[in-house]
Amino acid sequence: MLLRAFSARRKPLLAGLFALSLIIGTLEGLFILIAKSAVTGAQWRTWSIPLLALALIVTVRTLAQILSTRLELRALFAWLGERRALLLRAAAARMFPAYRDPWRNTLVTALGDGMEDLGMGVGAGFRCLAALAHTLVLAPLLFLFSWKLAAGAMALAVPALLASRLRAGVLAASGKRWSESKAEMSLDTEAFAEGLEAQAGNGKLRDSAARLAESLDRHAHRSGSWETAKAVFPPALEWFFFMALAALALMAGAGDPGAGGNAGKGPAGLLPFGALLLLMYRPIREWARNYPVHLMGGQAWISLRNLQDTLEAFPLREPRPVSPSGSLLLEGVRFGYQSDRPVLDGFDLELAPNELTWIAGRNGAGKSTLLKLLAGIESPQAGRIFAPAAWTGTAFAYLPQKAFLDSDWKRWAGAFAAEQPAAWKTLDGILGLERIMAKAGDGLKGVSGGERQRLCLARAFASPAPYLLLDEPTTWLTAGDRERILGDLLAFWRRPDAMGASRGAAMVSHEPFLGEFCSRTVRMEPESVEVPG
Repeated sequence: MLLRAFSARRKPLLAGLFALSLIIGTLEGLFILIAKSAVTGAQWRTWSIPLLALALIVTVRTLAQILSTRLELRALFAWLGERRALLLRAAAARMFPAYRDPWRNTLVTALGDGMEDLGMGVGAGFRCLAALAHTLVLAPLLFLFSWKLAAGAMALAVPALLASRLRAGVLAASGKRWSESKAEMSLDTEAFAEGLEAQAGNGKLRDSAARLAESLDRHAHRSGSWETAKAVFPPALEWFFFMALAALALMAGAGDPGAGGNAGKGPAGLLPFGALLLLMYRPIREWARNYPVHLMGGQAWISLRNLQDTLEAFPLREPRPVSPSGSLLLEGVRFGYQSDRPVLDGFDLELAPNELTWIAGRNGAGKSTLLKLLAGIESPQAGRIFAPAAWTGTAFAYLPQKAFLDSDWKRWAGAFAAEQPAAWKTLDGILGLERIMAKAGDGLKGVSGGERQRLCLARAFASPAPYLLLDEPTTWLTAGDRERILGDLLAFWRRPDAMGASRGAAMVSHEPFLGEFCSRTVRMEPESVEVPG
């Protein structure tokens, strides 16, 4: 299944890899045939010609193996890149709430462990395919040594194949449990790391560490089961192989008058036959080692396809319809994180595009949800959101409660300061950006919470977007600086553009001083909204 998915647009490549594997198997068969002829002296009386032939065969086989490996890896990484890009494009193009659980965890797991398991599974599938090709070439050569021994080997292979098939089911189940456990362990470890500060401060770090230890122990147990299942598979095949070899030795003791060379001269005739059988054992063992990994990759592929189908079930991100009144308009909007418990239901609101609006109210009233709907992070389950015609195809500037500092912030800051030095100087005077950057040095990971908030505020207010959405923008700022900083930043945001117009904003905050800066206040309470005139 997994190789079929890979070969959907790469059938010539897969056929080429299979042909290369057949060539490698043929060369290995020639090797053993020439070695047998040299030992028996049936064709050559000197060692010089066989040695040259063997050296040539080994060289050509090595080159074919290198070429096959390079083709496999190049095709594999290209395919994984395509799958990853397809998944990310779908997540970006759809109204997929990737920021909240369980979607966030599912997406992170798919892009991390899921892609890794998928790549390992496809690579293992290549090696299983090569092992099959080698076996297909070498198996008929057994009949050149002794048809009776070859028939015995084929008969003994039937129960081995049946046992392998049964074992594959055990491997698949064990691999699925291990894969699920790995994702669970990764999420538990991430949650533990994020809560270290809070747990230590509350004296609960010991309990938190104990819970993580239990999770890791469960994963270790499942990992042990998976590794045991993988480890038992090849030795079981080895046992059966050597038992079969012993049975064939007993068969050879009866002699085989119909075979040439040494094949029919009792147990001694088993030696060249056994050498070929040992040569065949290598691809069989290679298949046994890689088949469990291929099964695990198949499960990763199923999970990835399920996630892809889930993504495509979400509506596309499309431009908002044009507002008939030229304002930012919500009509009959309904939304809830749980289908039976809407946060907003039949919600109507009109916001002027150049007006500063303060959105106030108690916790749980839906203020942050309203901003997410305006920003396009969430999609209404009913109703519509309209925007002015001039804003078609443009995004808003949005600052969430948990400010996110982009990894390219310094690069952006350098470009913005070079293009708009006056604006950068104003923002630096309000927020102390140069001081924070000098303190942080090459990286910005060492900044405090308040300093990170200042850096995020700078980028939001420097945005060329037509409208600004702020969710608790002063949370990390000191009490004495909040009113001054936000007032100065709003004045910077409201500076007239080339057409002499000012840009508007909607702000969620519990700060009472916002009433002085905003021309309008929207007070939200659970299941109600009050818009003072």
